[in-house]
Amino acid sequence: MAGRIVKDDIETLRRQADIVVVVGDYTTLKRAGRSFKGLCPFHTERTPSFTVTPDGNFYHCFGCDESGDIYDFLMRIEGLEFPEAVEALARRTGFSLRYEELSARERRAIGERSRFVDATQAAQDFFVKSLYSDQGKVARDYLKARGFGVEDAKRFELGFAPNEWEAMSRALTADGLKAEDLIAVGVTVRNDRGGLRDRFRGRLMFPVHDPGGDVIGFGGRILDALDYGDFDPPKYLNSPETPLYKKTRVLYGVPQARADIVRAEQVLVCEGYTDVMALHQAGFANAVATCGTAVGVEHLRMVSRYASKVVLAFDGDEAGVKAAERAWEGARELSAAGGGSLDLRVLVLPDKTDPADLVREVGAEGLRHAVDHATPVVPF
Repeated sequence: MAGRIVKDDIETLRRQADIVVVVGDYTTLKRAGRSFKGLCPFHTERTPSFTVTPDGNFYHCFGCDESGDIYDFLMRIEGLEFPEAVEALARRTGFSLRYEELSARERRAIGERSRFVDATQAAQDFFVKSLYSDQGKVARDYLKARGFGVEDAKRFELGFAPNEWEAMSRALTADGLKAEDLIAVGVTVRNDRGGLRDRFRGRLMFPVHDPGGDVIGFGGRILDALDYGDFDPPKYLNSPETPLYKKTRVLYGVPQARADIVRAEQVLVCEGYTDVMALHQAGFANAVATCGTAVGVEHLRMVSRYASKVVLAFDGDEAGVKAAERAWEGARELSAAGGGSLDLRVLVLPDKTDPADLVREVGAEGLRHAVDHATPVVPF
């Protein structure tokens, strides 16, 4: 965003945008007199109780009492902040927004963030291109063995980091990216000789997005079929803390899951990237994951924007129990800070079993039953 949006443009866009067209992307609407009616996208129902009034640019559900204008709808259904909703609507309708002049300090901050986002997106583009290259076959074979196809890879924008020391850094700097920006966003590091070295090497890559959809970091998994020589890499490697990526404030899979979280009125939080993919594949498209860290208050604050029921799917070992305890503490802290109450539950999995394993063992219906009967952690 280039600055504060001009208020007149916000009102003009509100009047000009067709709320029926926008809402119609999320639920089927049928004309009913001067209004339109359909099933509510915010809760499960069999009889339509959701109405859209184009003359007033207004919606209302008589079942769950959700109501508002076109911006309120986008904020609720997509979990956006107000400026994000305005910009999303402008992009959707081709409306050119104007922005107020910013101070020099604000312009520098926005310019720096823009450069960093460009750097992470350039890395993401490189990883995606590499996945579908000859080198990337080893990663595609791994996905196939795990039961994931091309559509799954594309849905989650997966990539591949070649098993080379400098492949990405060399390619991106040749394209004009600044080395210091690549270092700042954690995809490149300095080697002992002062040259550049790729942080991620020989890994299946999972991009992590912020709520607005920008790529801000990565997780990478090693591939057993590759030869890493004398180097013994960790199974998973995540981006370090950067100006964009704060692991206590991000969840993997939010862009893909957000609308389904709102519809289901609950979010399923697990621990692994492929767990999220397996759950989505099994019909649990409201699943997200932490990025190598425990669920904390900021994670809960984020998901509380979309749903009030949170189900934690953790391993049944000691680490899983401790993770549930930390989530409970985070929920208490959130409530005490006036951040709203959460219905927090835990789905305790058998030891050494992850959600993907459980799907294979009991099927989608078995997992659905387990989720529906998850154990309450703290009754707010």
